[in-house]
Amino acid sequence: MYCLKEYPIECYPEEIDILKQQIWNDKVIQYGVERTKHLLTANCDPKELYFDIDCRRRQLLNLFSTHKRICNETHANETDVEIENMINQLSNIVLHLKSHASNSVELHKMLYRQAISLPDSDDIGSLYIRLCEQLSVDITNDEFSSIFPNSHKKMNDWMYEHAVGEDFQPKLFDVINAIEQDLISQWSNPSVTPSTTIGVIGYTNAGKSSLLNRLLGLESLNDDEAAPIGSMKTTYAALRFNRKEPLIYHSKNGNIQIPVTLVDIQGHDKNRISNNNMIEAGNYHNEIKKANCDIYILVTDDDLHDEQKDWMTFIRENLNRECILVRSKVDNLYLTKMRELSGNFYIKTTQEERFQYHTMIMDQIRSQNTIPSNKIYLISADYQPSSIDADLLLAEHSFDFDLLLNDLSSLAFKVRTSRIHQLAKQAVNRVINTCFRRGYVLNVMKYKIAAGFAAIIPFGDQLPRYLSRDKIREAFGINDDFSQYLIQFNLTIEDGSLQTSVFRTYVATQETKKKPKFDAKAIGTVAGHTTAVVGTFSDDIVRIAAPTATALSTAGRIVLTAATIGIGWPISASGNVQTNWAGTWHGTPEAYPGGELGHGWNMTMKIGPYSMTGNTCTMRQSFFTGSSALRDTKNYRFYRRTGADDLYIDEGNGVKIASQYINDVLVSPFKYNDVYAANAWRYP
Repeated sequence: MYCLKEYPIECYPEEIDILKQQIWNDKVIQYGVERTKHLLTANCDPKELYFDIDCRRRQLLNLFSTHKRICNETHANETDVEIENMINQLSNIVLHLKSHASNSVELHKMLYRQAISLPDSDDIGSLYIRLCEQLSVDITNDEFSSIFPNSHKKMNDWMYEHAVGEDFQPKLFDVINAIEQDLISQWSNPSVTPSTTIGVIGYTNAGKSSLLNRLLGLESLNDDEAAPIGSMKTTYAALRFNRKEPLIYHSKNGNIQIPVTLVDIQGHDKNRISNNNMIEAGNYHNEIKKANCDIYILVTDDDLHDEQKDWMTFIRENLNRECILVRSKVDNLYLTKMRELSGNFYIKTTQEERFQYHTMIMDQIRSQNTIPSNKIYLISADYQPSSIDADLLLAEHSFDFDLLLNDLSSLAFKVRTSRIHQLAKQAVNRVINTCFRRGYVLNVMKYKIAAGFAAIIPFGDQLPRYLSRDKIREAFGINDDFSQYLIQFNLTIEDGSLQTSVFRTYVATQETKKKPKFDAKAIGTVAGHTTAVVGTFSDDIVRIAAPTATALSTAGRIVLTAATIGIGWPISASGNVQTNWAGTWHGTPEAYPGGELGHGWNMTMKIGPYSMTGNTCTMRQSFFTGSSALRDTKNYRFYRRTGADDLYIDEGNGVKIASQYINDVLVSPFKYNDVYAANAWRYP
């Protein structure tokens, strides 16, 4: 919230009031404060007020419990005391409101407002938002320190030196060494895997929290560990719940226990009116990304909307994570179809009729909810069945719940390697951003500002304004000894990913093939309050440090075979770029040799979404009119030829069309209605 300009010594950055207000407005929306404000300022049903207070109590209690479960500190700090006081106040209001609702609503409103707002503040919920946001940051810090204790200790030591010392202490070799030790501890026991995080996303009131509670194994919603459930928005920030019983993966070498953390990601309001749908979509993408889950479950209680399909694409292609589809509240649809087929309510049907129609009903439901290449799980997780029919049905059928649990166990085991590698990348990013980028600027500029605001100081190429590049390299420990240390790993990185000349004598480069859709700005960092800036000296440190850290051990080398570092560009320790052509390419015809394609047409070509296997992958080529109406779609096979950049498209019947990458543009002729035309596809 500060704007860095050219400040002389002893001067400070300026606070930006407009940005502060915008951030506050966003938080008011995120935490549902407008609804609370309406309840407090207008006539309302005591049950609505009770529900709102209880949801906030459960949210805060969950965040606080998660923090305490991970945190190593035994003594309570000032913030902990504030949080405990608010939880106690909200609990007392809930208990009192439940028994004296009819004659003391206004009193409870006053107490509620006082409990969640800062003293002498007109902003309702200001204290509640501050505490929830602080807990979210603390949880991130707690997780980092518990998984990477050596790296965390080293970072804390360096940050202390920033505050009291004159010399810049962080050195790249120390980063690599600390993370190596932490990685070895993660890989030392193959029968134990890091906790797998499974996030639940979807529209508000789609059944996300109900499914999550079932996955937690909870029998009652009265359990304080249950995610809040209701017809209105009940989740204001990502809530994390540890499953008491680990998932069990049955391998040839025995059962492997997989601890699981389930994340209730706030629902997206499909009815919310917005002036910019692109911004709304980007905001929910950001919520999905911030949750940083290994597996995502998209819950829907209706036919899939295009917006939901976009979430799945974002998760699979941009985040490279697993996403599975669950159709919730299937009992309602099942009972409707049973009445249509049998002519009776479920309770009045015979066992023979139920057996006769069951398979038919399940097939009908599955077919109308399936999208190509997606398996769908039919679930009814309702804790409060809407009718006697539903109660009886759920007693007889669990639908696909057991299958879902079994498949989640398999997926959780399969993501183990990527999980550990992802943790390593996050650790490197965190240390580099905090200690090298931010710490170096603070050390040089001597700004005496709060640590919480230090993260927004620009990094990278702005550093040479204050010290020469040689001085920076010397400060970071990039010298001849470090050069010889790096050379032994034979690291290779794509040429376009290495933005400076600092590491070119230590690391081999290979010509860039294609950049993914997302860049460093989209990736961010684990801390949530530091920023990665592409194309800078400091980013190259991240790209070099992380693969070196993971290459130091056998376990690290296993991780490295699937490595994409920093901003996701391909890298390997063997010298071979791990090619992935996945993505959607857009293009416009360049020429119409003797053809009739017509002016104003355009094409898209979608490759993947999987990596090339055996030098081949699937391609879907679509032709659109100028009005974006789909005219034709064809599937081809996409092959790599002998050259690294040369590919060809196999149309079948022996017809092959050559393609070539030229300056990051995929150029090829294409054929439509037996007419060939030159076309260039460019990644958006």
